[in-house]
Amino acid sequence: MAFNDRWGARHDQQKVDLVFIVDCTASMGPYIKQAQENIQTIAETVSRTAFSVRLALVEYRDHPPQDKTFVTRVHDFTFSVSEMKTWVDDMSASGGGDIPESVACALQRAASLSYRETATKMCVLIGNQFNNSLKYYYHYLLLLPLSML
Repeated sequence: MAFNDRWGARHDQQKVDLVFIVDCTASMGPYIKQAQENIQTIAETVSRTAFSVRLALVEYRDHPPQDKTFVTRVHDFTFSVSEMKTWVDDMSASGGGDIPESVACALQRAASLSYRETATKMCVLIGNQFNNSLKYYYHYLLLLPLSML
């Protein structure tokens, strides 16, 4: 009986599913432009070096009542670098407080995207501070199989 493990190591180096998870809270204000430029550079570079690259973006802010715009905003995989650039250009840093950033929610949303079974799966987490929102997930994150990242 075959076990269908979604995260099992079945990497095809010519297929890459790359997701960026980005902190879009107000504290990222001084860094958001640089994050946008770096994400676009990485997306362009990876797309030139592999035959089949899909890109995704998960933005996160704070939990209510600190922020009422969104907790996470998900853009599922696309083959289009220009579509990814549009999503990234539309990112903005605003709202929120200091405590309830939704990093864990963003990681969960990223893990739930429509990954291809045989693709190499990669995730880049961009933020300026990680607070207690990951306190309970810290040991779990350290034990994630490399195939999940």
